[in-house]
Amino acid sequence: MTKDVLQKYTDYELCSLIQQKNKSGFDLLYDQYCCLLYGLALKSVRSPEAAVEIVTITFENAWKTIHLYNHRKMKLSVWLVIVFINSTKKYLSSKNIAYTYNPKNFPSFIFDVVQDKAS
Repeated sequence: MTKDVLQKYTDYELCSLIQQKNKSGFDLLYDQYCCLLYGLALKSVRSPEAAVEIVTITFENAWKTIHLYNHRKMKLSVWLVIVFINSTKKYLSSKNIAYTYNPKNFPSFIFDVVQDKAS
């Protein structure tokens, strides 16, 4: 997907497409934000496999909850990061991985994966 195509849509327009369950809109969202979210996931969990899984879960959750997004309150990228953070927390908990989360300087944040809870 070229950058020109991605820049045709505002957050509002892109969100509207996805709220209408438009697959092309979702594909544009994915193309625009997958690298950002993968980088955040990899930095957070330090595992390429887990990072891919978290990004997948994040986009699934975004698809399911896009109706909650309000373009007047925040940018779409910030909303996606919030969905990512919640998806990461649920993922780590489901894998019994202990972690600490520090949102002190949001939008900058830190996940510190401590260890498997079972260990």
